[in-house]
Amino acid sequence: MPDADTAPDSLDGIWCGDPAHDASNKVYVNIRYARNGLPSASPESCTVKRGSQVTWRGPKGSTVDFELDFPGGPPGHGGLESDPDRDDRRKVTLPASGNPGTYKYGIAANGKHVDPDLKIKPN
Repeated sequence: MPDADTAPDSLDGIWCGDPAHDASNKVYVNIRYARNGLPSASPESCTVKRGSQVTWRGPKGSTVDFELDFPGGPPGHGGLESDPDRDDRRKVTLPASGNPGTYKYGIAANGKHVDPDLKIKPN
């Protein structure tokens, strides 16, 4: 099912699935939940320029907490990241300041886990 929540956002930037995101240093990935609670990333794979700000955001109005786990080390700094933003949606924002490459990560929510990836390319 296509993601309908993909409009540019003044705080979060441009949806990473939009071809125009390549020109932005701020992008976002939407976190969605299936009926059984399984989280997913939209898009499942996000490619960004090194130095970009990446925001993972849950659905508007959702009270479901999610965590991001970068087992090989995150693209910006260490550790497990949870969603500190408590406004109209849950969010996690990290800098994509790691070396160029592919970073597998996990999204955990509702006792379930999926493994999308973030690709960092040179500037």
